[in-house]
Amino acid sequence: MAGKLVVLLPLALLALTGAPTGARAASTAKCGEGACSGLRHLHHYYEELGCTPITKEGECCPSSYDCGHMATRDKSRCYFKGAALDVRPDFELLDPSVCLAGCFCRQTKEANAVASLTCAQIECPSLFNPSLIPEGCVATYSMDKCCSDGVLCQQNTTAETAKCEWKGETYLEGQKFYPDEEPCKTCICKRGFDGTLNGPWCKEATCGLELHHTRDLARGCAPVFWKSTCCPIEWRCPAEDDVVVAAVTTKNPAPAEADAASCKWGSLTLRRGDGLSAPKSGGACETCRCDVPPHVTCNRGGEPCAAPEVAAPEAAAASEGVPVDAATGSTRTARSYTCANVRCVSKCVMKDGHPHCVGKE
Repeated sequence: MAGKLVVLLPLALLALTGAPTGARAASTAKCGEGACSGLRHLHHYYEELGCTPITKEGECCPSSYDCGHMATRDKSRCYFKGAALDVRPDFELLDPSVCLAGCFCRQTKEANAVASLTCAQIECPSLFNPSLIPEGCVATYSMDKCCSDGVLCQQNTTAETAKCEWKGETYLEGQKFYPDEEPCKTCICKRGFDGTLNGPWCKEATCGLELHHTRDLARGCAPVFWKSTCCPIEWRCPAEDDVVVAAVTTKNPAPAEADAASCKWGSLTLRRGDGLSAPKSGGACETCRCDVPPHVTCNRGGEPCAAPEVAAPEAAAASEGVPVDAATGSTRTARSYTCANVRCVSKCVMKDGHPHCVGKE
């Protein structure tokens, strides 16, 4: 089915890319499939940005990434999949499965403006007009194309038609499916499907970070994920009144100095496991932490935000049965926190029971 062009809106793009690397390769080689799935969305985020994974000896998942190449980028050029692009009328995407066309690199005349890519998005008829697919039929796809390239009806299947079973569902040859266990993968039922997600029938998705969020990345903003889904739903940028909530483990009540990896947040520095105070705007709960340096990342779960979580001292943890945080191994409790628990570039004062960064040191 042919597609038509529409004006591109700043939405997360779920298109298909090449074979997985980085964290996935490490987990497959050393620890088996799914070993890094707990923070898979963060590893996918870094892989798409072209950052180099850093894995500690004896571990299978990267504990941090080297994204130094992003700090040296020229603001007057655009970047896409490792290529530097000059400001010019157009260029061609190398992957035909990416649903974009007419892309060009542009830079506004504002001071310190960062060049960014602008594209037209291809609108697939079967996606926006499901009535084109008759009842009892499915749209079929190919890995190297953006839009559906056909329709397959149940009554037209034969003994030669491939069928793929996944988690109790049956998919016909050419039909797309999205495994909940691997939110960063898109799969198409193909002949030879062996019941796993590792073959040529599945590809990693891309969130279009360099296409849609160049300015957010340049400003040092943090991606906000919805319950560890693959692509960010929005971004949180540094604010003057942000406060660092220090992580303290029961084994070492003081903030750990041994781990050199850290995250930069505006003028603040977060050690691994440190978090940020809740956004002053309130709304849906948003937890932002330095889980996998060097970028702060956020998760949102839809519940109203409670009091910020602060690590409990060892004695209190032992007596109160404080749960261990699965992501960092830190023992935490939802107590009130004071200036002793936070770090500010400016002076910290207590106001309304909460620490605030004010003035100059």
